[in-house]
Amino acid sequence: MSGQGLNCDDNIATPVFRAGIVGGLLLEPDPTPIICGGKLIGTDEVSSTCIRAGGESEEPIAHMSIGRKFAASAVVNNGASLLIAGGADNTTDTSTEYISIGSLSRPGPDLPVYLERLCMVHLSNGTTVVIGGTIVGTFNSHGFFATSKATYSLDQGSSEWIAGPELLLPRMCLHHVE
Repeated sequence: MSGQGLNCDDNIATPVFRAGIVGGLLLEPDPTPIICGGKLIGTDEVSSTCIRAGGESEEPIAHMSIGRKFAASAVVNNGASLLIAGGADNTTDTSTEYISIGSLSRPGPDLPVYLERLCMVHLSNGTTVVIGGTIVGTFNSHGFFATSKATYSLDQGSSEWIAGPELLLPRMCLHHVE
């Protein structure tokens, strides 16, 4: 492109802006900050790709099994994987999945309910906890998606989510990157 004394390189990568991404710092094979999914701003598309955060290219370094927006993630397996839960695009999919650089997505244990805008954290004792979220398909008295007071912890032995104590107030998480 050129004109008015300006010359632009048409081959410069333009970042794609995404809403509702998740991510984390994976430690294997090398420390790599990644972001996954999100709704591509200006489109109806929900991404299933994972890219290097801050990278010079939008080249995928991993792929989720489905597009996800407003999901949650936690770095697990000693930094080798990202567990991603909830936020499936326009479905009531309760699936979770493990993402590793250079590997195919592996299915994780299904959540007890479909959630978006949930929070997830991996604790030093190896437990992964889901906190709150919006319960898609359930509405509050104002016509918005109901917000959850529930917590769930992932039992590493059985790979099942176990109901934990309820929060005092319903909570949702708008931005989550561990």
